[in-house]
Amino acid sequence: DKIDVTKYTGIRFKIYLGKNKYYPRVEYAGTKYASVGKPQFKDEWEVLEYRFGANLDPTKTITFRPMLKEDGSNIASGANNIDKGPVTETNTRTVYIDDIEFLE
Repeated sequence: DKIDVTKYTGIRFKIYLGKNKYYPRVEYAGTKYASVGKPQFKDEWEVLEYRFGANLDPTKTITFRPMLKEDGSNIASGANNIDKGPVTETNTRTVYIDDIEFLE
């Protein structure tokens, strides 16, 4: 069965960042949207919500972008975006996402 996404204007999900200092965004129709509230960095599951300002278009793509800096740029330290920086306690390159919900 298909879901009619045209009645939804946002998305919410649980995310576990661990000790990472990432600011996840959701890219929709070419724009990276920041969450309504910033991550709390408590090393536990938390809920992030994203609002797109209009009803979803089923022909557009939604992409989860979990490993970004606060300004929305990649965590990469290299100019070519291949080098994602050293693996550290706050850059493990691992996050978990669960309980994805579409919001009206």
